[in-house]
Amino acid sequence: NYNNTRMFKRGSRQIVKYIKKTNVRHNKYRLRYYSTTEECNSNDKKRSVLISGGGIAGPALAHWLNKYGIQSTIVERSDSLRTAGQLLDIKDQGLDVVRLMNIEQRIRDATTKEVGTKLVDVNNTTVGAFPVVGGVSFTNELEIVRGELVRLLYEDTKSHTEYIFDDYITAIDDQSTHTQVTFASG
Repeated sequence: NYNNTRMFKRGSRQIVKYIKKTNVRHNKYRLRYYSTTEECNSNDKKRSVLISGGGIAGPALAHWLNKYGIQSTIVERSDSLRTAGQLLDIKDQGLDVVRLMNIEQRIRDATTKEVGTKLVDVNNTTVGAFPVVGGVSFTNELEIVRGELVRLLYEDTKSHTEYIFDDYITAIDDQSTHTQVTFASG
């Protein structure tokens, strides 16, 4: 029941352009923050943003856009959440972000619960140890399987973000008052 084209307001297009422009090389998303909530919601127009990709960055961006009153839609090429992947360490600025998102405890509850790495000989005697706390370690305090983080971010955003699975963008037509997006589903 989803049309092959979708209109997005001009104000939202400016955000999308900024995201594209700053992240072509580094594959990172950066959001231009408005100085005030009033500036973000100026002219009483409901702003909306289309995000391509429902992995980690897309839902994280949707979370922040929602905080500023911007409706987001995420289109994901896969027919379901992409949960495959390796372990992720959340530390430094990543830890600051999950605290600001108010999801730190949920991530802690879903961590791998590893306490470190030990090297043992043939007799199972420890010859080296790398605990999580103190010094150098191969394990981090907040180490989570990628799929668990994807599920957690999806759960955090699904109530205010529209998800479209098994589809992708084939064309973007930037008009003076809106942006028209065409999807593969026709």
